[in-house]
Amino acid sequence: MKTRKIFITGLFLVLLTCSGITVSKAQNNSKNIKVGPQPDGSILVPSNQLLRPAGFQVTFPGRPVDIALAVDNKLLVVKNRSSLDVIRIKDRTILQSLSLIKSGNSFTGLSVSENGRQLFVSDAKNKIHVAEFDDNLILHWKNTYELPSPEIGGQPVPGGLTLNRKENKIYVPLSRSNTLAIVNRENNDIVEIPVGIAPYEVVLASETKAYVSNWGGRKPNTGESTYNTSGSQVLVDPETGIANNGSVSVLDLTDKKCVKNIEVGLHPGGMALNSDKTRLYVACANSDVIAVINTSTDELIESISVRMDKNALFGSAPNALAISRNGKYLYVANGADNAICVIDIDNHSQVAGYIPTAWYPGSVILDEESDFLYVANIKGIGSRNQKTDRAGLNSHDHMGSVSIIPLPDKPKLSEMTNTVRANNSFVQDLVAHKPGKRIKNKVPVPQVSGQKSKFKHVVYIIKENRTYDQVFGDM
Repeated sequence: MKTRKIFITGLFLVLLTCSGITVSKAQNNSKNIKVGPQPDGSILVPSNQLLRPAGFQVTFPGRPVDIALAVDNKLLVVKNRSSLDVIRIKDRTILQSLSLIKSGNSFTGLSVSENGRQLFVSDAKNKIHVAEFDDNLILHWKNTYELPSPEIGGQPVPGGLTLNRKENKIYVPLSRSNTLAIVNRENNDIVEIPVGIAPYEVVLASETKAYVSNWGGRKPNTGESTYNTSGSQVLVDPETGIANNGSVSVLDLTDKKCVKNIEVGLHPGGMALNSDKTRLYVACANSDVIAVINTSTDELIESISVRMDKNALFGSAPNALAISRNGKYLYVANGADNAICVIDIDNHSQVAGYIPTAWYPGSVILDEESDFLYVANIKGIGSRNQKTDRAGLNSHDHMGSVSIIPLPDKPKLSEMTNTVRANNSFVQDLVAHKPGKRIKNKVPVPQVSGQKSKFKHVVYIIKENRTYDQVFGDM
């Protein structure tokens, strides 16, 4: 049975020490440690982790889910919750926030034209919106493409998208339709190709071949255990009811059909091809691995673990990745580790180290000309967006961020790895080094290696559309 990381939130917050504070001092002051900024500049978040992100930080209200370089790599465009935000990289200034008012943005999906002046973005319902920079580098909405509704009704919910080399076609997975839509920009015709369940992202291997990652895996066969997910049946474990399949669909774009489903880890999301397109790397968030596919045979040839240690707790949540031009290094956004995992592909796909980010990195891109990594941190620094019209903060006051990180050399990467390890292990360190108290082997919530839980089952009750404070605050 796999062991998962346990993050305690809301009323049951476990207090932590922080960087620059000794363990003994932290014990004396533990009652005063609160979620939010700490005296040493770090930030404590409700998942019992410290944030000490590398590089330069740009914070802004919202939830950034995708990023792209534009206009000769001078501007960074951020797909935020309901806007496109433009950051001038040289001085890290937010120049503009272009609102998408009616529908808001989807969970991923931002692509830039070859000239760097047009942006294509998928919304949360049924459209692809096109924005364009004018001569003064002001971004304006230009036009939209409306996508067909799924057979099950409701909205198709487009995801990650890309353009072909001629830029006359847009390829976009439709999550609720379980299809890849191909939008012909010349005549607005749309063709759909059936894929797996809840497709997330698409990459083009050529003008005639594409790969689509399916969050929910392949389509079930007759007699297999399934569960309904937004109108579709997803494969589940018959004993637990938990989704148990992830896949990548291989598409023949000439015949407009799926020719193969490659089973990979669970919840496959972000993908990247190496420069010669012989290998496809797939981030599998619910298996803590990067699946490697040989594009000549379309076979899974390797699964690379992204955990910090071989026996580390499950739950790193790799969700997005970028690969160096020479194909030697893979940079993986480990959402739950608040880190970028650096994989040395040339050295037997060994993890070279980790780079600390802000809270839950969800998109990473690489600019090798300037030797910088750009990371969109979905939760940023937590709910720290102070509203002037009221006192205090609540869980909806999102403050996202983007990290701009110089690529580290080996000594610096080693130092960063130690920071990531420390950021994610303060509870364990505090318990393990607490003087005068024997570590119990059986506790409600295990915090150090060797401990076991007193509980056999945990019932997690969520009251829909209510925050922890609203529900528990009355008790």
